Amino acid sequence: MSTLTVAELSAKIQSLLEGYSISEAAPATTPSVEVSVDDVKAVLAARAAVEAAEREKDRVEGAFKALLGDAEAATVGGEIVFTYKNGTARRLDQTALKEQAPEVYASFIKESPTRPLLAKSKIIARIFA
Repeated sequence: MSTLTVAELSAKIQSLLEGYSISEAAPATTPSVEVSVDDVKAVLAARAAVEAAEREKDRVEGAFKALLGDAEAATVGGEIVFTYKNGTARRLDQTALKEQAPEVYASFIKESPTRPLLAKSKIIARIFA
């Protein structure tokens, strides 16, 4: 699989979206605002760029860790610039707590407002088909 630059990705999205307009009616209970294909394209391109950058970061860090091997530090000019040590993480097993002490689990649930920006994959798939 080849890696696309942001400019190449943007050009590809532009060519795929030519002539399309996004006009699926939202349910009557959902307030909506009409946006342009360019607005949608910008969000999709930004998300794709972040995903590509994260994949590249993972690749580079993996190669760097392989270079370190069993060493616990990387140095430049004799000065430590990275450490890579074994450790132990401790995390609460929420599933076990919920099963074994549901009343305790429930007493510590904290609700927070959220408003995620969710892409409608069926519509996007139709646009890119």
